[in-house]
Amino acid sequence: MLTHRFRTIFGDIPRDWNTFFLKEALNLPLCTAGDWGDDSGQTSLKVVRSTNITNDGHLTLADIAVRYYPARKISELALLKNDILVERSGGGPDQPVGRVVFLRNDLAGYGFGNFIQRLRIKEGFVEPRFLYYCLFELHRVGLVERLQFQTTQMRNLDWRDYSRLILPLPPPAEQCLIADLIDAADDVIQVTKELLGITASLHREQMQGPANRLKTAMLQNLVTGRIRLKSVTPIAAE
Repeated sequence: MLTHRFRTIFGDIPRDWNTFFLKEALNLPLCTAGDWGDDSGQTSLKVVRSTNITNDGHLTLADIAVRYYPARKISELALLKNDILVERSGGGPDQPVGRVVFLRNDLAGYGFGNFIQRLRIKEGFVEPRFLYYCLFELHRVGLVERLQFQTTQMRNLDWRDYSRLILPLPPPAEQCLIADLIDAADDVIQVTKELLGITASLHREQMQGPANRLKTAMLQNLVTGRIRLKSVTPIAAE
């Protein structure tokens, strides 16, 4: 059973920040594992697999599987704006399971496979992007290794322990500021990759450029409250 030595899984946080269990932020009946479907059937869906989640937290949809489902399953597998997808099974010898991706728009015509867990967030509980970056940091620093078990061929996320993670909860405005800054660093990384013609998911040792280091520093310091942000007040013109 997962235990926390400090106020959150990341350690202690500022006194004026609150904490929450991950499951408190989720609409649990809709946080389901996916379905691999059949080779043929009534209705087709493009299916997001763990191989479609990159190491830097994005979806790559160039190589997508098409599977078939009963019509009633289509709505159950819907992917909507602000959903978070978690790699529930997979990983490898040098890579823990638990990579995450945040959906910034609805993905009409797509579902998700049985190695993926969909997290749907309660509206108004937490800034969805801030929660995503908490879960991304959990995987990036390797803390997620405490929340998995391994079979002969693959690693599996312990969903019960994962849902009981204690995470930081800054004031709402600060959550948005943190997410905005990390988003900006991530946008620079994605544009840089496009300029260099990089389309594949980079290995960890390849993600060491200045923009990646900036994003890493933001994750380490902003998500945990080691560095605080205050809203910027515009300077009045003289």
